[in-house]
Amino acid sequence: MIPEYADALDFENRLPPGQAPIMTTSVKRFHAYMHLLMQSRAETGYATMGVITGDAGVGKTIAIQTYVQSLTPRAYSGFPACVSIKVSPRSTAKALGKTLLSTLSGQPSRHNIYDMEDASTEAIRRSDLDLILVDEGDWLNVESFEFLRHVFDRTGCPIVIVGLPRIMQVIVHHEKFVSRVGLHMEFLPLTQEEVLTTVLPALTLPYWQYHADESADREMGIALWQRVCPSFRKLRVVLQYASQIARARQAARITPEVLTETCRLTLIPHVPAPRPIAPAEERGAYEAASEQKPPRS
Repeated sequence: MIPEYADALDFENRLPPGQAPIMTTSVKRFHAYMHLLMQSRAETGYATMGVITGDAGVGKTIAIQTYVQSLTPRAYSGFPACVSIKVSPRSTAKALGKTLLSTLSGQPSRHNIYDMEDASTEAIRRSDLDLILVDEGDWLNVESFEFLRHVFDRTGCPIVIVGLPRIMQVIVHHEKFVSRVGLHMEFLPLTQEEVLTTVLPALTLPYWQYHADESADREMGIALWQRVCPSFRKLRVVLQYASQIARARQAARITPEVLTETCRLTLIPHVPAPRPIAPAEERGAYEAASEQKPPRS
């Protein structure tokens, strides 16, 4: 996890120590989606709410962190152009409002839910935010989604909800939500080839040595990814313990035999093959947006 945005309680979404974010195709599409949404507001004067859905462990939270980190605070105010908040399990509208206000002001809120809507609106305007990212959005219920809709209507600040696909069940059954969600992106798992050539060579865990141009390493990478795909979280778990096993065995590096033993000990099951990559026309739209100038910061 990027240190500046690390949550002390969110251990499962942390990258290994010293690991730089890997700009995969999915992360780049995520950034392009943000640029497209924010450019639409700048060029047309109208904002929209967006939704990004994807299976657990495919890297949505890391993509949020890389995007927030890529934006520098504005020189004239010191405020960031974008903030991210995380929805807690079974979060109420009031709890969500407290999270948003504490993120914007750095202090806990003691407002009731009605005053909280006003306070949140004022804080967003005062901060001159360009975007609010809501992670773990699948925990939103109708009441908490209504809070976000109210804040969006009053500020015109784009809001992007990121979470598991089940969040769409809340959205599609309410016209007032559907009419405000202008863009929906599916955060797709990576292809095996990108994992082998981009992700595995860039990992920095102890005892992990991988060279994409060596056939033995490639075969090891294929076997590993087929076991854990499409979850980066499972990939990290396997390599984390494989590193410890290699150390205990005084091995020079993680080997296929070490990985086999690790998978058996961690009970990582075989999973279905990942879904196909995005249609060419969808990828083209996001890639075209990514070539535009980034939003003001």
